[in-house]
Amino acid sequence: MVSIKNPLRKAGAVILLGLISSKGIAQSDSLNTVSPPIETISNIEQADISFLSLEDLMNVNVTTGSLVKTKQFATPVSVTLITEADIKISGARNLLDLMEVYVPGFFWMDHPSESVKTGMRGITSDRNLKMLLLVNGVIVNDRGHKGAFSELTNWDLNDIDKIEIIRGPGSVTYGPGAIQGVISITTKRAANGNSTTVNANYVGAYNSKGISIHQNLDAGKVKVTLYGSIQGTEGAENKLFKVNDTKKYGYIGEVPGTITPNRYMADGNAPQLKLFADFDLSKGFKIYTRYNQVTNNSNFYEMYKPLSAVNPKATYNGTPTQSLLLKNQQYFAMLEKKIDFNKNFSLNTNLIYDNENNVSYRFQAPAYTAKTSDSVDMRFVKSVIDLDNLRHANYSYSEEQITGRVVGYYHSNNEKFQAALGGDIVKNTWRAPWGQNDNMLRMGDQKNILSDSLSSGAIGPDALATAGWIKAKDGIYVGNGWSTTTVSMYGEAKYSFSPLLTIIGSNRIDKDTYSKWLFSPRIAFISELNSKHNIRLVFLQSNRMNTASQMLLQHMAGVQSRPEKLKGTELIYTYIHNSKLIGDLSAFYSENEVLSWSSNLKSVLNTGKSNTGGLEASIGYTAKNVKVSINHSYVKLFGWDMSSEVTASGISYADFRQPVTYTDANKKTQTVYINGVGNNLSNYANNITKVIVNYSCFKDRLTIHADSRILWGYAGMKDGLKAYENAFDTVSAPIKTEITKLISDLKSRDMYGVDIKVNLSVSYKITPQISVMVFANNIFSSDKTRRYFYDSGLVSATAPSKIGYVAEPRFLGARMSYKF
Repeated sequence: MVSIKNPLRKAGAVILLGLISSKGIAQSDSLNTVSPPIETISNIEQADISFLSLEDLMNVNVTTGSLVKTKQFATPVSVTLITEADIKISGARNLLDLMEVYVPGFFWMDHPSESVKTGMRGITSDRNLKMLLLVNGVIVNDRGHKGAFSELTNWDLNDIDKIEIIRGPGSVTYGPGAIQGVISITTKRAANGNSTTVNANYVGAYNSKGISIHQNLDAGKVKVTLYGSIQGTEGAENKLFKVNDTKKYGYIGEVPGTITPNRYMADGNAPQLKLFADFDLSKGFKIYTRYNQVTNNSNFYEMYKPLSAVNPKATYNGTPTQSLLLKNQQYFAMLEKKIDFNKNFSLNTNLIYDNENNVSYRFQAPAYTAKTSDSVDMRFVKSVIDLDNLRHANYSYSEEQITGRVVGYYHSNNEKFQAALGGDIVKNTWRAPWGQNDNMLRMGDQKNILSDSLSSGAIGPDALATAGWIKAKDGIYVGNGWSTTTVSMYGEAKYSFSPLLTIIGSNRIDKDTYSKWLFSPRIAFISELNSKHNIRLVFLQSNRMNTASQMLLQHMAGVQSRPEKLKGTELIYTYIHNSKLIGDLSAFYSENEVLSWSSNLKSVLNTGKSNTGGLEASIGYTAKNVKVSINHSYVKLFGWDMSSEVTASGISYADFRQPVTYTDANKKTQTVYINGVGNNLSNYANNITKVIVNYSCFKDRLTIHADSRILWGYAGMKDGLKAYENAFDTVSAPIKTEITKLISDLKSRDMYGVDIKVNLSVSYKITPQISVMVFANNIFSSDKTRRYFYDSGLVSATAPSKIGYVAEPRFLGARMSYKF
C-alpha cells in the first residue's frame, strides 16, 4: 500500500496554499449493478435538483471512479460531468474544446508532429500516454504509440449522452495509464420508444459541414439504437507564428523563404465518420458495436513540394500537398451480460473485440544529396515521388485487442459493507494496417520496427539513411507482427462505520507479457460532518505502462519494462449551502517518477522526479432561469530533479543542462550550455480561470450560453526563453546579437502572456421537435488567442523551432436538430 506518513506531511504544505475544486458531480451507469435508493441525478450545476431535499441530495448514489456505490459527494476522486445539455449549448469544435470549456484546469496544446496534447493537474506530455479514454467502459487508447487520440478530435458530439472526467489518477479503477486523468464517454444507448433525430451543422471559418442521424427502435423486449454521422472540414486559414531560426521568425507566409502552411484543423484524405449500433436484448444481454474515423493534417507544418522525376538532382516540382497526414480508424464490439443472483450479489461480464488502425505519413524535404550511383539516385527519387512509400511513414500499423472481463459485486442488507472483485484478460496483437501487406508495418520511436528487410523501401544502404530509410543493421524485424497478453486483477471494499467515517480500500494489479508487475493501491477516508459539509482524504499510487513498441525493444534487449509511477494525495471538501448553491475545494499533491524514451540508447530512461501540487476551486449557482459556474485551477511545481541519464526535458527548465553548438564569426564550431532557470512547469499555464453562464427564458425555449477561459502564468515557458538568452550572454556577435534581438522581439509580442477566449451561443426551440443554435467562438479573437506548441526543451542554438503558436480565428457556426 502507499505510504501515508510522507504524503500527509507534504499535503499539509499544499493545503496552506489554499487549494480548490471540482466543477461537476457525476454518476456512471457502466458499473452500477444495484439500483440506488433514489434516482441518480446528473450534474448538480446543470440539472434542476430543486425538488430534492438536502437529505436526499446527500444520499444520491454513484459509481464514478470506484467499483462500489458511494454517495454523490463522497466519491474518492474529483469528477466533472458534461451532460448532453451542456454539449448542445456549447459551440465546441470537438471533445478537446468541450473539456476546455467545462473541466477545471484542463487545456490543450499543439505538437509539431504528434498532433494535440492534453494538460491537466500539472501533467502534460509529447504524447497523450498519461490519460485513459473510454467509450461505454471500453478503453480506446492506442497502446502502440499515441495513447488517447481516437475520439478527441472528432467534430461530431451528437452521439454522446454524457462525459465524465476524472481529474487526477484513476489507475486503480480503470487501468494503467490513468496518471493524468480519465475521460469516460457514455453514448446514447438503446431506450424505450421509437424516434428519429437528424442533426446538421456548419462552422464558418473552417468550412466544416456535418450531418448525423440517430434512430431509436423499440420492439418490446428488444430495443435498438442506430447512429451515423459524417463531417467534412476544409480547415481555417492558418495564422501560424513560428521561429525557424534566429533570423527567420514570424507568421508563416510573411517570413522570407516560407510558403502558405497547411489549413488549420483540416481533414486529411477522408472525412470524419461515426457509426454505432446498440442492442438491448433483455435478460441482461446487450451488444454495442462502434466505428470511428478521424483524419487530419498537421496544424502548422508547411506544405510539401514534390521532387521532380525527370531530374534526380532538380529542386522541387509539382503541386504542394499536406506535409503531415494522420489517419485513425477504430472499430470495437462489446457483448455485455448482467446477472443478478439475489438482492445482495450480482455479476457483470464483458467480451470485447477492439481493432484500431493507425497511419501517419510525414512528407518533408529530404536531407540527401546524390553522391552515389544513378540506380541509388533513382531509387531515392522514386521513393520521394511515391507518397505511399513506407520511407515517408512515421508509423503504419493496426492494433487488435480481445478482452474478457468479469466483475462481481456484493452489498450487505444495511448497505454498510460493499465489495467488488474482478479481472480482465487481454490478448494484444500488432500487425500491418488494415488491408495492407505485412511489409507495410512500421512502428517504434525510431521507426525501426518493420516486417522484414524488404519493407516497402524502408531499408536502404547507409548512403540513403538520412533520406527517410534506416540502416539495415538498425532494423527490428517482426514478420507479420507480435502479440502479448495482459492480465489484470482488481478489487474494492467499502465499510461505513458511521456518517463521520467511511473507508474505501482498493487495489489493482496489472501484468503484461513484457512488463513488470504494476500495483495501484488506494485508500480513501470519507467524513460526512453534517448535511452541508463533506470531507474526503485519498492516498494512492497510479501507474503507466510504456508503449507496446518500447516494451518490445526492451524485451528483445532482455529487460522487463518497468512502469512510470505516481504517488498522490488529495483532500476534497464539498459545501452544500442548499440545492442551488454548491462549492468544492480540492488540494492535491503528486510525486511522479517520469520515464521517457531515449532515441540514442533505444531504451526507456528515468527522466527525473517531479513534485507537483495544486488547488482547484469551483462554485455553482442555480436559480430559476440562471445557472452560473466559476472555477479556478492553480498548479505549482515544488521540485524537478532531472536524472543524470538525460540532459534536457520538456517537464521543466528548473533542472536543465543541454549542450548546443553553433558556428562563430570565424566559422568555427563552438559549444555552450543551456542551463536550468526558475522552478516552474514547462508547457503549462499555472493559473486557469473559467466562467460559464446560462440564461433561459420563454418557458426555456430560448437559452443563451456564454463561457470564458483565461490561461495565465506561463512561467515555465518564459524560463525557457531566459535560459536560452543566458546561454549566449557571454558569446560574441553575430550569434549573441541575433538571439538578443529574437528574445526582445518575442517579449514585445507578449509571448506566453495572458490567453483569453470568450464564446457565445443562442439556442431556440422552435417546436418540441425542431431546435436551432447559432454560436460565435473567439469573440475577441486577436493575436492574444493562441494555441501554443508543446516544447520538449530548447536543444538547438540557432533553430528553436518549437517556439510558436497558432492564433486561432474568430468563427461563427450554426446547428439544427429535428426529432420525429
